[in-house]
Amino acid sequence: MKKLKKNAILSIALPTDPGVLWRFGRFFLKLFQVRRKLNISNLEYDYMIASEHINSIFNLVSIIRYKYKKNIVKEQYLPLGLRVLDWNLFYNVTLKK
Repeated sequence: MKKLKKNAILSIALPTDPGVLWRFGRFFLKLFQVRRKLNISNLEYDYMIASEHINSIFNLVSIIRYKYKKNIVKEQYLPLGLRVLDWNLFYNVTLKK
């Protein structure tokens, strides 16, 4: 936020890992796509996801809401639109400075 100009908009999209729907999608991706499309083992795929998704979505949302509560313009839960992180694939937030 320090680098943004006055009235600037910042949009952030985060995967809802380790939510239920996210894990369900990852399971089917591993089952049908990982070896064929990425040409890596399931173990390598699990390692890749673990190293990229260090913080859970629950912690990230808590940090955003605490530090930028006055800047939040809009929160979206996609694709279902329910305000439950476990049942969506992505959490999107729009902040305004």
